[in-house]
Amino acid sequence: LGSTVSYNLNAEPLAVNSGDTWFILLDNVVHFDFGDFPFNAGEEALELGMRGPRAPEELHGILTACTKAFFDKYLLGLDSGFEKLEFAGTEVMNKPF
Repeated sequence: LGSTVSYNLNAEPLAVNSGDTWFILLDNVVHFDFGDFPFNAGEEALELGMRGPRAPEELHGILTACTKAFFDKYLLGLDSGFEKLEFAGTEVMNKPF
């Protein structure tokens, strides 16, 4: 899970991974959005570019769904539909590099 910056930084190491490699690209997010910061930060953080414009509740739902589907597939061996996850402003890629 990550932004365009994260995708660009990790493309080469992920490309040579011998196992399944997934990247879920999210738009309208920045680094600080992947924790609880968006829930505690005010509009000033948005104006300063410290958080992206995606609603914190929406991002939390995406992160939760992706994490659960990943663990269901790779830890429990369930058909979680991980490959078919779709959310507005996201792109799910398998070996996208």
